[in-house]
Amino acid sequence: DHVILIDDLLIIFQFKERSQSEEYTPTTEKRWFQNKVLNKSKKQIRNTLNYFEKNERIELINQRNHKFDIKGNNISIIVKLIIYEPSEFLPKECYSINHYISRNCGFIHILHVNDYQNICNTFITPTEIAQYFEFRERILKQYPDWADEKSIAGQFIAGEFDSAPKVRFSEYVDSLDNDINNFDIFSFLEG
Repeated sequence: DHVILIDDLLIIFQFKERSQSEEYTPTTEKRWFQNKVLNKSKKQIRNTLNYFEKNERIELINQRNHKFDIKGNNISIIVKLIIYEPSEFLPKECYSINHYISRNCGFIHILHVNDYQNICNTFITPTEIAQYFEFRERILKQYPDWADEKSIAGQFIAGEFDSAPKVRFSEYVDSLDNDINNFDIFSFLEG
């Protein structure tokens, strides 16, 4: 669906959502999740990675009509995300699937849209977000059944990089005071 490229960081996004107007059942939602979120999204991420590998130049034009060759960047960090928004009938076991390790693409993060929004509200800069996903990948490779996103974020904030995940780490997220409205960059720029 989208890519973000900043210096050596490439973030690949696949978004999947369900219309809330249709009649769904847990069975149809589970089938949608397996088909669209897991299977189709993984293939689309693989196709994006293949596109980057096969093309010597990839030129894009932004909204200001500036042309960029995004292959000119030396990409060293790639974050692969599948973000989904299901209907209310998605079975609980689907929510516990928070990653996938592909033979072709490596580690792919799978997140409910609310978890992704909370991550973006907690970690503000793209570098911070990329560092969080690098940490998340390491934790989920060691503890693949851990499904509490908030505690992983809290563990990252606490700097408990070598610890096993614990629910109590979520307290660090609760204690954050990210008051963006009080941050005024203009005071730094005046002078």
